[in-house]
Amino acid sequence: MNTEPSSTYAVPAVPWGIRELIYAALFALVGIIALNVGVLIFSFITGAPLRLAGETLIVFLLAQSAIFIGAAWWFGLARYRVGWSALGWRRFDAPIGCATSAGALIVSYAINFCYAIFVVSLGIRFSTQDIMSRLDLAGPGVVAAFLIVAALVPVVEETFFRGFVYSGLRGRFGARSALILSTLIFALLHFSLDRLIPILVLGGVLAWLYERTGSLVPGVILHGTNNAFALAAYLLAKAMGLPLP
Repeated sequence: MNTEPSSTYAVPAVPWGIRELIYAALFALVGIIALNVGVLIFSFITGAPLRLAGETLIVFLLAQSAIFIGAAWWFGLARYRVGWSALGWRRFDAPIGCATSAGALIVSYAINFCYAIFVVSLGIRFSTQDIMSRLDLAGPGVVAAFLIVAALVPVVEETFFRGFVYSGLRGRFGARSALILSTLIFALLHFSLDRLIPILVLGGVLAWLYERTGSLVPGVILHGTNNAFALAAYLLAKAMGLPLP
């Protein structure tokens, strides 16, 4: 089946829909539950703490990433025998795409900065992102942390949430509704109530960027840059001895 649209830089029309999205969600849910059960068993056998840290957390994140990519591949690409370009891994207009990505990042940061000022003015403190506080950020662990947070996570999340979920919803509900729904799903699955608005903003910007460029690459660049800045800011605050929530 040919999923390529007439325009090279348009979002690919995909053959999967709501049914496959539900199957993929159930597959991911079962996989993540199995991972957590595995952690419980590992903790019981070894006496290790339940909260994963360091190398064990990296293994967990790699396995979780494989589950999400596997869900998109099995219920999208393999089911309909289409290539990775159907998930948005395709060429794009590099100058326009990179400029759009940079502009979108600036807009996202501006909105989130205003939100942060508003929240702080109410006396509310943001909590440290749980994954950052548990990563090994000493020596070679810093390199691994940046590879996970700024490279692996953006690739996996853009492939699943924009390439698979957004595209599937777009074919059924249209671009605007798909943007809203996929952004809500993206934000809710991050399980971070105090960062719900910033994650919603980021998810909406990433979906818009995919719609605008027809490729996941600009979104991966934006997502990776955002995560790298967040990790760098955390490391800088920690090195300066600033109080972290």
